[in-house]
Amino acid sequence: MNKTVKVDSKSIEGIIYVAFLLGYLLQTSYLPTQFRSIRVIMISCYCVGYLFCAFKLLTSKYTAKCFVLTLIFVLTGIATLISNKSIDYIIASTMLNFLLVTICVKSISFEKIIRIDLIAKISFTLILVILCCCNVVKNVMTTRTSGAVRYSMGFAHPNRFGAMLFLIALYLAYVRREKLNLKDIFFQLFIFVVTYKLTDSRSSELGIAIVIIFTVLSLLHKRRKNKNFSKTQRYIIVIVAISMIAAMFYLAANYDSNNSKMSILNMLFNSRLELGGLTLKYYKPSLFGAGIQTYAWEDVLSQGMSHALVGSDILYLYIYLNYGIISLFIYLYVIVVAIIYAAKNDKWGCLSLIIILMVSCMENQYLPVASNVFVLYFGMYLKNPRMKRIQVGANND
Repeated sequence: MNKTVKVDSKSIEGIIYVAFLLGYLLQTSYLPTQFRSIRVIMISCYCVGYLFCAFKLLTSKYTAKCFVLTLIFVLTGIATLISNKSIDYIIASTMLNFLLVTICVKSISFEKIIRIDLIAKISFTLILVILCCCNVVKNVMTTRTSGAVRYSMGFAHPNRFGAMLFLIALYLAYVRREKLNLKDIFFQLFIFVVTYKLTDSRSSELGIAIVIIFTVLSLLHKRRKNKNFSKTQRYIIVIVAISMIAAMFYLAANYDSNNSKMSILNMLFNSRLELGGLTLKYYKPSLFGAGIQTYAWEDVLSQGMSHALVGSDILYLYIYLNYGIISLFIYLYVIVVAIIYAAKNDKWGCLSLIIILMVSCMENQYLPVASNVFVLYFGMYLKNPRMKRIQVGANND
């Protein structure tokens, strides 16, 4: 008797997320640069993701609102890819990938997704570190002006390694949110020390430090069972998040090295404000972005190029210049919706999303959904059964 395998909507979404997750993991490592076959595998993962996204989009039922949003997201993603002049296709397609995943993945269990993501990140990091220690994959080392040596341990850059350690600490705290204890704090402190000693990634150190603080506060208020924020608190959280992003734009655009207060802020943000201001003056924004070619700091200094060519590490400026004004507005819309949904249903998820937004003020590598799984709350919001649905395909979301 022949058995038929039924592939439902949740399975398709799982394949989409895993495909983009594997592509992201390989992208963060030095493997695609060192081995051509690995780059082929990485591109293949993304292509599989695109195929299943196309299938999902063409065979789904939509609400009127969801249909319009899907159309806007897909067209914007394609426009950013076409207009992007980056020589690296993977970088050029990052916004397209973000938009496709956020609009396609909305039925599968969030708890399942984040556990799969966490296991994948831990396993990949351990494998990569072992390969690096065995001299199979290159250990990229950079040196700060202070003399501190930074190690990538097989990742493309020390900041990539630091970001992975931060995400592991954050995701693990979320998964164990109901069972957090002193062992979790000790583990987080261990991750913090490893991040400091090996990567010296200040943004990742900040993120891990905030995770530790939230874990301590959670233990101190363990008897409180409320899992969501009140309506007033939700408004405050959204206002604070948007104000934080707006402040980064304002400070970067109006940075003045002669202003002592701004100089102190710039130092705290590791020169992010100064470099952000330079990129805003150097590059012209457009609706869908034109892509900005960035260079390593060492190359900029040795060749006497403009410091603006280092690019902006502030994620919001990076999206604005690289993927366009419309992409930034869509990203902010996704973030606000995700915050509101999480604040209503999952306090830890909301706090985790806010932590990543804070770290994004110093790092531009948290645009891929695989680096910020909490934006998937946007898709969950779209699944509102009270809205009237329009028939587009055969499968139901």
